[in-house]
Amino acid sequence: MPRKNTSIKTPPTTLNKPIQFNWRRHWSKNVAPYLNEEMVQLCLDMGMKQLDPNWQRGDAPCNLGAIGFNRIVKGKLYQPLNRCHDISFFAMAIGVLNYPDLEWRFVSGDRHTVPVGYDAEGNPRVVMDILLFDFHSAEQSIALAQEDFPKLKPSAKDRKSWDKCFATFIKMVVPALLMRAKELREGGDKEA
Repeated sequence: MPRKNTSIKTPPTTLNKPIQFNWRRHWSKNVAPYLNEEMVQLCLDMGMKQLDPNWQRGDAPCNLGAIGFNRIVKGKLYQPLNRCHDISFFAMAIGVLNYPDLEWRFVSGDRHTVPVGYDAEGNPRVVMDILLFDFHSAEQSIALAQEDFPKLKPSAKDRKSWDKCFATFIKMVVPALLMRAKELREGGDKEA
């Protein structure tokens, strides 16, 4: 059961720059406790099944992406390289559970997709870029996701499909994640 999360606070609105969530540094305390949450698993399954219909819960997401140079350790950093759209649902679930006071949106373009948490004034505060956090600042991840890149431009049909999927996730899944985050913050371990 996840413990009550009090270690990560919503960044103060006085900060001018958003933060890039450091997945490696925060994995043990702010990601791993949520891996057995049903909603988190559903978010991971949702993205990975879009990538591979044969996906089974417990499979390593990193096995579905491009080949990387990092050693694969079961239950550790889930990086399916070059599969940002697919892993973004999982990344957003972790973002919502850790920063429930922010408004969560997907920033998605021709080359990249990232979940971003915004403050009440509409300023980006947290970027959950599980694939590029080691190499990009929060601003760089957002810029990459907004970049027009004709060589990688999806078809209008694919773009519409992804946009619909992202919008449905925000409308249907994020509220359930917010309710779960509230339960966890109140110290309850009710089933998700």
